[in-house]
Amino acid sequence: MRPSTLRPGDPLRRLSGVGANPSRVYTFLRIEPGQPGRRADAVLQCEDYRGLNGADDAGLCTVSAGELARHFERVSP
Repeated sequence: MRPSTLRPGDPLRRLSGVGANPSRVYTFLRIEPGQPGRRADAVLQCEDYRGLNGADDAGLCTVSAGELARHFERVSP
């Protein structure tokens, strides 16, 4: 999957790697562009992670754009 083709709100599923769980669905929020000396990261939101770090935790997580391309797929509605 190409991260550049994702739109905010697209549902994703992690197929392989650390934390792979076919029933867990992530929502793509945005790509944080890479800077000199820093990789590009994708910001995702997952309801399973909401509230783990307190009541204000929105369940956000980040993965590198490369990891997103290799380990995630779109979930068809």
